[in-house]
Amino acid sequence: MRSRPMVLALALTCALAPLGGPLGGPLAAQQRTAPRDVRRVERRLAVAPDVALRIFNLAGTTRVTGWERDSVVVTAALPRGAGELVAGGTRSAVKIGIDAPGAPLDAPGAALEVRVPRGALVWIKGAAGAVDVEDVTGALDVYTVSGDVTVRGAPAQLGAESMSGDLVVEATAPSMRLKTAGGAITLTGGAESLTIATVSGPVRVRTGPLLRGEIQSVSGAVDVDGAVRAGGELALLTHAAPITLTLPGSTRAELELRTFDGLLINRFSPEPARVSRGKPYRFAIGGGAPGPGADDRARITVRTLKGDIAIYRGPGGS
Repeated sequence: MRSRPMVLALALTCALAPLGGPLGGPLAAQQRTAPRDVRRVERRLAVAPDVALRIFNLAGTTRVTGWERDSVVVTAALPRGAGELVAGGTRSAVKIGIDAPGAPLDAPGAALEVRVPRGALVWIKGAAGAVDVEDVTGALDVYTVSGDVTVRGAPAQLGAESMSGDLVVEATAPSMRLKTAGGAITLTGGAESLTIATVSGPVRVRTGPLLRGEIQSVSGAVDVDGAVRAGGELALLTHAAPITLTLPGSTRAELELRTFDGLLINRFSPEPARVSRGKPYRFAIGGGAPGPGADDRARITVRTLKGDIAIYRGPGGS
């Protein structure tokens, strides 16, 4: 006759088996070993407020956050096979990275979290993992291959580039350079000088007044809603993609629109747009006629080979 403890053990085994197979099976083994397979390593470094940092994390994710302390704190979650954390340098220059020599391509990536002085100069290189940066006020440069890049805050200048990852920028900077091949670019913020380039990724910009701006795309649609300062310049250029431009109602500017095979749509002023077939269509908005004496006007150029061009009037002014 079976004892009561043995009956209870058998009943518990039967109840758990459908969820993950027999006790001691792959799922149960994974649950038991997962915490031990990930090591957490921490490094602390005393640095100058404007320290220059170089961060490498090719396979995993990287998160960088600015804070008010004159120190760098690095925390790495290292799965088995992800490599080792390296961190060191001087008060003025620090290098941080994941060293994984000979690691296979399918090796797990490390999760790297770095706290840095807000005024630090930060350079980050990744490959497959996402990069997230927040509250850094020094110069910031980020490069990835397929990882997405997200930036929030007000860096002194910003450069962000990814081959196939998306760029999401919610930031303001005096100078900003954003570049992708196939990834989407979304900018919400502002810059005095803005340069955006993509091959097939769509571009969506919601920005404050620009002094100088150039956005280029081959086949990715371009959608810009923003202002151009008095005397400023903005150029939107594509090969085979539509361009949509929305300007504040108070904008004073001279516009030149040109498309070879697309349509021109003017919803800003009562004057209907003419089909240019490669010839420039010029007009002024904000009163007066275009001419060499209108030095306070912004200059806006919109050109595409095969795409449509649409100009819209937005609310308010800047």
